[in-house]
Amino acid sequence: MNALLAVACFFTFASAQYSCAPGYCSQSNGLDRADVFGCMYFCYLDVNPDELLTSAEIDTRFHEWSGAAETCDRACFVTAHQAILPACDNELNAAFDQLAGLDGDPSTVAHADLDAWVNELVTIQGGPEPIGSPAFQQWFRGLYDVVGDPTCSLPYP
Repeated sequence: MNALLAVACFFTFASAQYSCAPGYCSQSNGLDRADVFGCMYFCYLDVNPDELLTSAEIDTRFHEWSGAAETCDRACFVTAHQAILPACDNELNAAFDQLAGLDGDPSTVAHADLDAWVNELVTIQGGPEPIGSPAFQQWFRGLYDVVGDPTCSLPYP
């Protein structure tokens, strides 16, 4: 079992579920940095703005990062994610390490990594797709506990 999944499965969160309503993903709504980032990322992945995620939506975003290539290396991932989240490079590199290693090949993010990621989300949710924001939030908070850098000084909403 992936260590990140174990952390996420046992992590209890207190804040409300994410909303993709304009302006929701911000400190002004009482969200901390982890939840601002998680909310922003959830809403970015939600191609069909219904506040539910599917494998197809995650694949769509993956193809945007990779330029329709079959894999996305570290440079591809970090560059793409710098445009999505106001995260420091060390955080994005650590996030790449977590995602790229899901299929056993830590050199690139591939479809097998995405499939494993969706399986983790479905496991947390306790049921099939689509994946709701509570499961994504629980997973993201676990990820942030591993990759978040409290000294990152980039401003965020």
